[in-house]
Amino acid sequence: FPVTIWPMYVYVHQHRSYHFFCGGSRMDTLPKLLQQVDIDIHEHIVYETILNKPLLDFEPYAALFFSPSAIESLMARNDLSQIPILVCIGKSTAAALPSEWSSKVLTAPTHSKQSVVETLLQTLQNATDIC
Repeated sequence: FPVTIWPMYVYVHQHRSYHFFCGGSRMDTLPKLLQQVDIDIHEHIVYETILNKPLLDFEPYAALFFSPSAIESLMARNDLSQIPILVCIGKSTAAALPSEWSSKVLTAPTHSKQSVVETLLQTLQNATDIC
């Protein structure tokens, strides 16, 4: 549910308990929200993230990130500081990049794969228009 409707949803369903199926490296956002309004949450970790840590044999012009763990995995064996455009699916993912890179980090306006790709395409189009 979008964050804007959470207060209403929580109010309507405040006497229920919920099962939360998640990964081992999940954020605390949902559990904290539900705990604040006294909703029981039963967490079930159903997967663990395993970092592949690939070594790139090329220098990309842009990189798209859909999770903080993707950044962690790629940064383990590669220097991403020379990539001119870094597009992230959300603020939490963008926060996983070093703060000194903030001038080249773009965050998609909505949390969707399409929005990430559109952000990249728009950025590339704008760069082409300037040249």
